[in-house]
Amino acid sequence: MIRSFDFDLREFKAQNPSSLNVQLAFGVSHMEFNFVVKGEEPHRFPSLLSENLRKRKDELWKTDCFEIFWDYGGESYYELNLSPLGHWQVYSFQSERKRREEFDVHPPILSSTIHPNGYSLVGRLQLDNQNPTAPYKSHPCVILNDGPGGFRYYASSHPQKAPDFHDKSHWKVL
Repeated sequence: MIRSFDFDLREFKAQNPSSLNVQLAFGVSHMEFNFVVKGEEPHRFPSLLSENLRKRKDELWKTDCFEIFWDYGGESYYELNLSPLGHWQVYSFQSERKRREEFDVHPPILSSTIHPNGYSLVGRLQLDNQNPTAPYKSHPCVILNDGPGGFRYYASSHPQKAPDFHDKSHWKVL
C-alpha cells in the first residue's frame, strides 16, 4: 500500500506561506518525492549531472539542499539530502543528532525540470530496511543558499528560536 502526503513549506520566521511544495509517497519498500520550488530565478538551479557523476556526499546542506526526514516510531530516524546536481546522502540516527555508521543504500533515482519561474526535483529512494511498516512521521525541508545573503530554511513547521529540522516535535504524523 502506498500512502501519499502533501506538504506546503514556509520560510523560517516568515509570516506568509512560500511557494515551496513537497509531495511524498511512502510504501513499505520505497519513498517517492516531488519538490516544487516556484518564484526563484530558473538559472539558480543547475541541471542534474549524469548518473555516473552523482556522488554520495556529506555537507550538502551548505549549498541548496532538499531534505526528507522520516522515522518508524521511537527515537531512531533517517535523513535524505539531495543537491540540485544530483549528489545525495542518506543518514541513519539512533537518536536526535546521534548518527550511526554509514550504511549501504541504493542511490536515489532523480529527474529535474527547470521551469520559467522555478524548479522541480522528482525521485524515488529504495528503503532497504528491516522495518515491515511504512514510516510513521516525516519532515521534508529545503535549504536555499543565497551566498552573501545567507541561508533560507523551509519546512512545514519550525521551532521558535532557530531552524532545527531534527526537532521531531515539528514532524508530521503520517
